[in-house]
Amino acid sequence: MSAPPISLNLSNDIPSSSSRLMPSDGIRSMSINDTDELEANLVMDLARARRDVFRAEKVLADCVVRECEIMANLSKHQSDVSKKKLDKADIGLGLQEQSNRRVSVILD
Repeated sequence: MSAPPISLNLSNDIPSSSSRLMPSDGIRSMSINDTDELEANLVMDLARARRDVFRAEKVLADCVVRECEIMANLSKHQSDVSKKKLDKADIGLGLQEQSNRRVSVILD
């Protein structure tokens, strides 16, 4: 059973702000069934808005997780590059030590 649209009884030709009808005046003139339906619709709208907020928060959380994963991958890559540089430096030091030993053996 579908109810007719709810009218708030607001006038389009408003002469002055002092004599304006307020939305609350129109709501007071509604029947109980109309106000129950209006309240139910407003509650549903609120639930939908909250659902949209939760969805947006989930998308944001997913983006933050993705950002953290990418930063972890970047840190791992930088660590690997630093390790390779350190290994090269260690090899260079090892070669330098061998060269120094040869020189000291020759000088002796």
